[in-house]
Amino acid sequence: MLASIDLSYLLDTYVPTTPQNILYIRADSFGDLILFAPALSALMQAWPKAKHTLLVRRGYESLAPLFSPSINWQAVSLNPFKQSPAEAREGLKIILNQLAKDPPDLIVAPTFHRTWLEVAIAAHFPACRRIALGGEAVDPLFTTALELELGIKAGDI
Repeated sequence: MLASIDLSYLLDTYVPTTPQNILYIRADSFGDLILFAPALSALMQAWPKAKHTLLVRRGYESLAPLFSPSINWQAVSLNPFKQSPAEAREGLKIILNQLAKDPPDLIVAPTFHRTWLEVAIAAHFPACRRIALGGEAVDPLFTTALELELGIKAGDI
């Protein structure tokens, strides 16, 4: 049985204002998405009136029936684990344009293996609150590529 998650301290400390539009960036594996489900459920209970969007790599949206039907799924065709920011430039531009139509006011990157994708999206929405869960830093090669190819300094995000 999964333990319940008490998010009150996290929410009060890091998100003092109730968000209206939350973007969760989960570009990793099927198993990690399943493990994230209880936390996502707790966040949805904490902010029931917010729009919750889960950004995943194409194919992972097939898990949607296992999650709340109120989650908005946005699948992307790029792979931040295998593509550099330059290789994914056009795909990233499409994602950012789609997200800009209804910009998030909170971006959550709940992943152990952060990629340049979370940083690039967060940099595009500087006014929104950004939270990265997980202790692992963005890969140094991707960090350098982000700065050289897109002009984004990961340390500033």
